[in-house]
Amino acid sequence: MRSGGNYEVATNYLPEGKEEYKFKASKAENRLPIQVLLDCPKLVDVETTEQVQEYFDCWNAGLQASESGEYQEKSLSGNDEYDEVEKE
Repeated sequence: MRSGGNYEVATNYLPEGKEEYKFKASKAENRLPIQVLLDCPKLVDVETTEQVQEYFDCWNAGLQASESGEYQEKSLSGNDEYDEVEKE
């Protein structure tokens, strides 16, 4: 990791023919740009970009819904595993 939101992929996870791969991300947002995974598939224990894309294709609807802003994360009180969650 570098300062200021600049990151570098470790050598073991670099794609063939690359000596380095740098990208920007926000640690506070806890998000990794999808392009990083497409470019460096070893980060998710696959060998090809196509395998990464196939995974994303399976989960595309859920990923889009998560990014839509329609849904919010809610905290539960922790008193009961079946706490009611507010519905908006």
